[in-house]
Amino acid sequence: MSDQLVTVATFRAPTEANFARIRLDDAGIKAVLADEEAVGIMPHMSNAIGGVKVQVAPQDLERAEAILWEETPVNPAELDEAWKVAPEQMEPGSEPPSDEPPNEVELLSDRERMADRAYRGMVLGLLFLPLQIHASWLLIKVLYSEEPLRGSHRRNAQLAALVSFPLTLLIVTILCFCLIRL
Repeated sequence: MSDQLVTVATFRAPTEANFARIRLDDAGIKAVLADEEAVGIMPHMSNAIGGVKVQVAPQDLERAEAILWEETPVNPAELDEAWKVAPEQMEPGSEPPSDEPPNEVELLSDRERMADRAYRGMVLGLLFLPLQIHASWLLIKVLYSEEPLRGSHRRNAQLAALVSFPLTLLIVTILCFCLIRL
């Protein structure tokens, strides 16, 4: 039977091919999938197999291509309405979602970003000690910066300083001791 069919589209995943097959079926075009099982069992071989093929009868080829490649315009207002929850469908005690946009993301100052980087450098520096020197350098830049340092960023800087400065001092002391012994 596959000798009588032509491939109208190929997809890397069986789910994508099934969406296309359903779209064609809805339009009244009989479509079958080739290599769906092989790609489903061995998805890493999808490229070698040639993907999942959507096949139709030769006389339906042009119409199937037109259906699969046509762009369906999306009206954002319709999508918003489709996702709204009716009050009777809501769980007891929950409040309806507000139509207000979510709060704007607070932009961080350079000082706060450096404090966070110093904290991450301190944590990674526990595994790779030379990073403590970099974290200490960032903390010195944080210390002399004039920008604000708020909340958790201040805590990150304090924790990083508590660990990085003593470890940096230890690293420098060991390096000096090793250089003196040479």
